[in-house]
Amino acid sequence: GVPGGGDSQKHVAQVARIAHECDLATLTVSDDAFWEGVEPLEFGPMPSLQDEVSVVGYPEGGEGVSVTQGVVSRIEIQRYAHSGANLLAVQIDAAINPGNSGGPALNAEGDVIGVAFQNQLDSQNIGYVIPAPIIAHYLVDDAPSDPRRPAGFPSLGIFWQALDNPQLRAYLGMEGRTG
Repeated sequence: GVPGGGDSQKHVAQVARIAHECDLATLTVSDDAFWEGVEPLEFGPMPSLQDEVSVVGYPEGGEGVSVTQGVVSRIEIQRYAHSGANLLAVQIDAAINPGNSGGPALNAEGDVIGVAFQNQLDSQNIGYVIPAPIIAHYLVDDAPSDPRRPAGFPSLGIFWQALDNPQLRAYLGMEGRTG
C-alpha cells in the first residue's frame, strides 16, 4: 500500500498506466479518505547546475517520510537503467535510497523539478531524476491513437560516434571543425 497524506495508514493503489521507456507509472487510489487534505504540487522549471534540490520518499526500512538534499551536478542524456532508453536526466549529488524512487525532487521554492528514479551503483551520493519535461511528455501521451501525439519517445534511429583521432580527422579534411 501507499501512505496517505499526513497519516500513517496505508491505502491500496492500482496501476493506471505504465511507460517502461521513461520508467514512469501512474497510480490511483479509490479510497476517498486518501485524498482528504492532499494539496497537489506544481511543476517547476528545469533546474540549473548547482541548484539545490530535495528528494522526498519512503526509503526501505523506515516508516516515515525521508528528505535527502543535494545539488544538481549534471543535466544530460542518460541511459535509463529500466528500459535502456537514452533520455534527458538530471544528476544530483544526493543518494536515491531504495524506496525513494518515484518520490518528487523539489527545487528551493517547493516546485517539482522531477521524479527520483535511479542511483549509480558504484558511487555514493549520486542519484538521478527524471526531469519535468519528460514527465510532461508522459502525462500528455495518453492517447496513442491520436496521430498528432507520438506513442512514447520518438527517435530518428541515428547512431554516431565522436571522431577524436587527429590523424583520421586530418585524412578526412576535418581539421579545425568542431561540430
